[in-house]
Amino acid sequence: MKTITTVLDEKVTLKGNEWFVVMTDNFLSGWGLAEGKITKRVVICKNHCDAEMMRDRLLNPKYRMSRVNVTPRLPKYSPSRYTVSYELDDGNLYRY
Repeated sequence: MKTITTVLDEKVTLKGNEWFVVMTDNFLSGWGLAEGKITKRVVICKNHCDAEMMRDRLLNPKYRMSRVNVTPRLPKYSPSRYTVSYELDDGNLYRY
């Protein structure tokens, strides 16, 4: 089991049955805290069905996300090239 911290400073212990929606945030990449880096966002979902629904919502152009994928494994990125943030899917995330 692995523990990660979300953007809201919540400690989450992964049990191994979670699914992850991984995306590139085109709006935040390259400036601010991510200057010179690519911003990746990882949404932690309880099951595969929730992850698929989240992916479908994020394909909407208003979210400015690209490379939206679903995976059963926690992705690993090089900190020298990527800024990564983790979020929990609470049912309201990216609803609209």
